[in-house]
Formats: sequence, structure tokens, C-alpha cells
Amino acid sequence: MDIPDVQVMIKGTQISLKDDRNKAMQALITNEWLVLKKATSLAQVEPILEQKLFSLDAVTKGIALNSAVTSVLFSAQKRKFRISGHLPLKLPVNYPMSQDDEAAEIRKSGDLVAIQATHLGGDNEVKWTINVEGNDGKMEAVEANGGDVFMCSTALKRSPPSPNPKQSPQHAIVISYLWEGFSDKGTLPDDLVRKLVKVGEGLVSQEGKYVLLDQA
Repeated sequence: MDIPDVQVMIKGTQISLKDDRNKAMQALITNEWLVLKKATSLAQVEPILEQKLFSLDAVTKGIALNSAVTSVLFSAQKRKFRISGHLPLKLPVNYPMSQDDEAAEIRKSGDLVAIQATHLGGDNEVKWTINVEGNDGKMEAVEANGGDVFMCSTALKRSPPSPNPKQSPQHAIVISYLWEGFSDKGTLPDDLVRKLVKVGEGLVSQEGKYVLLDQA
């Protein structure tokens, strides 16, 4: 697998994904979040999302099958993940903090199980904030920029990403991944399955209403 040369922010420190992929994976398990710096771009799909938020034309290989994200997922050996969600958002939204209903079971696994990768829109000058609950129960503000990917366990209690209030509303796309051995969740609408299989040719396989990531 060709691992991209991306910097990973973990609690204020940065490491290289190319050199420390396993460290990034362990941080995602232990801290339940990380930020992949300058790892994505919504520039091509933002005009589409502005016209129609839920458009299959905004489903792309570079986002749904982002190489930095899948590099982290594939560092979890003997784990096969399915794409379990593709959710475009226009932010900010007034939603409360939330976490997966099965957070206790996810944490008990001690491994990557249910992951979300939020692709943050705008250019690098756009500032984003995600509030998360740390392991000590204290709130922490995670800072990111447009073009970053906020990657987290769905067990993490977190707020929706919010652009700086001085900036105009921004788009983000949340891609969810689920280890196939955890549950039967993750079925997708037929049209989304077809689009993901088309854009991910050679990188995904279809099993009914599931779309599975294939390790290169």
C-alpha cells in the first residue's frame, strides 16, 4: 500500500503517517481521535453540495476512499471494514454532543471497530473546532483547518464540527466505517452502493447492500 506523506495531529503533537502509521492507529484507539492534516479537499464537490446537499455527484473516490484514512484503517491487521455511511453536512448546526449507542462495546473491543472520518471543507484558512470529551471526562477543543480530516471512534463523545463563527457556513462530509465482525449494521441505499462501487473500482467489493474495503 502506498501510504501518503501526511502529518497527523494527536493532542497537539504531530507525527508522520508514512513513518508512524501504527502509532497513529494506537492513538486513534487510545485517545479516540486524530487529525490528518491537509489530507482532503472538497473543492470539486462544494459547488454540487451548495446546489443539492444529498447528491450522488458529490460521492468521490478521494473522499470515500481517502488514502490517508484507509492507511490508518488498514494498519489494523485482519480487520475488514465496510463503508457504513456517507453524510454531507452544511455547518454550523445546533446539534448536541453525541456518541455511538454502543460506545461501551466499541471501547471493550480495544481495537478499531467503528470509525468516522469527517472531511472538513474550505481552504486552509478556514478554522474548524470540534469539542470532544477526553478520557478524564473533561472537555477539549480540537482545532483543525479546511482540508483536514477529523478521524475518530464513534464511541467518542463529540460535537459536530463548527467553522469559526466569523466565517461563512461551510460543508463537510462524514464517512463512516465499520468492522464487519462487530455487527450487521452498515447497509447502504442501492444507488449509493452502485456509486461507491463505481468510483472505488479495484478498491472495494460489494456484498449485497454492503460495500467492503479491499486491502491493496
